[in-house]
Amino acid sequence: KGANTVQQYAAKATELGLGFVVFLEDWAQTPGGERTLSDEDILSLKAECVKYSTPDLLLMPGIAIQNNIGNMMMLYGPDVPIPPSFVLTNDSSQFYLQQVDPVTGNYTGFNTQSFNWMLSAAHSYIQGGGWTVGYYGLGSTKKSGAMSMYDLRAYSTCAAVYYGNNGSLLEYLLDDYLYTIESTIPCNPVVVSEIMSVSAMGEAVSSQMLTHVRVHTAQQRGANTSGVFVEGLRWNDQFASMPIYLSSLHGPKIDAWETTYRVYSLAAERFVTPLALFQAGISVSSSDNSTLLSQIKIFNGVDTIQAYKLNQTHFYKTLSLDGYIHKNMVLVVTDVQGKE
Repeated sequence: KGANTVQQYAAKATELGLGFVVFLEDWAQTPGGERTLSDEDILSLKAECVKYSTPDLLLMPGIAIQNNIGNMMMLYGPDVPIPPSFVLTNDSSQFYLQQVDPVTGNYTGFNTQSFNWMLSAAHSYIQGGGWTVGYYGLGSTKKSGAMSMYDLRAYSTCAAVYYGNNGSLLEYLLDDYLYTIESTIPCNPVVVSEIMSVSAMGEAVSSQMLTHVRVHTAQQRGANTSGVFVEGLRWNDQFASMPIYLSSLHGPKIDAWETTYRVYSLAAERFVTPLALFQAGISVSSSDNSTLLSQIKIFNGVDTIQAYKLNQTHFYKTLSLDGYIHKNMVLVVTDVQGKE
């Protein structure tokens, strides 16, 4: 939060027209250093997020903590828990991800109890609230020995775009994201920005990329009706790709793009199987209805499977694709100003 209060951020977010804000409070002032965020601090943040959320603005508490191999993790959501002692190192300074041999000090290669604890977030949203696990700082800012995006396990959210506390773009990881989803369940891509004041929030919203979530319910407030979290930011799975896209406030909008289609199953039938037709609807537009869109690319992993050259402010199309082979498809739209 920096120098300002949750109430002040909520007022600014409402003024800016934001639908949600996630507060990632540092577990330690220096990543991996002595813990400075107390249990009371976390409980107070959760209470303030509930108090100052509105039907149009969901405030979510979160924790930024380094794990014991050097990655920066984020735990967030309406019901984010206080990490118990068994998921922390002995001095409580870091998240205990990889088991360490107490004699040699080397990694054993075995998981710790933290994996089951993280996986407990997967279905925590069912009652309407919940929490999730993610990572940020996965590119040039990551520590030596820390994992890249495509090596992560037991998580759901990844920062594909990361801004520093002076507003500078530190990481833009589209290529890593495409490579990562080629062989696994896609992580929810988000933008992480180090914002330390209300004025910095205003500057970030006007100049940086933002996380957009298409929410279908009007209920967004509180831990039991947090629609924007449940429908867009919760722990995802192979049957529920989240309706998220990243773009600047004045960049292209993705108004419609299919989320999940169940792949048609084949089991060496002795009869001719019916067609498995996957109809993927696309609707993209310029945010100001005047800036022209220049191109659309659709990726399956790192491979481009469709591309369109554009010179218009809106584009609508229904793709007819086969539903036999598993695909993780990503739509990237660019306008004439180079914004994605």
